[in-house]
Amino acid sequence: PTIERFTVRSRNRIYFVDAEDVQWIESEGDYVALHDGEETHLIRKTMKELEEQLKADRFLRVHRSYIVNTDYVEELRPQDHGTYRLIMAAGTPLKTSRGYSDNVEALIDSGG
Repeated sequence: PTIERFTVRSRNRIYFVDAEDVQWIESEGDYVALHDGEETHLIRKTMKELEEQLKADRFLRVHRSYIVNTDYVEELRPQDHGTYRLIMAAGTPLKTSRGYSDNVEALIDSGG
């Protein structure tokens, strides 16, 4: 099943974050950090699980530590050896890795 909303459990509450509001996802050990541009939300899932459960036309794995929401990629800056620095809508730079260069090329070819 495709994830539409994330359930976030914090010490004193449980709340929801819409997948479409997540700008990028970052690996944090046994957790992943969901970044929405203002806040970071930790959930207990693996990058591999998320890669399989998120909409492939919107979320793209660009590095072993990052999955990006393509709607929030503002700019790609070529770096060395087929890698890029992605600039996200919040201004955050994220690096890509060569292992995921096919995904980045697909993003470029699709026009974002």
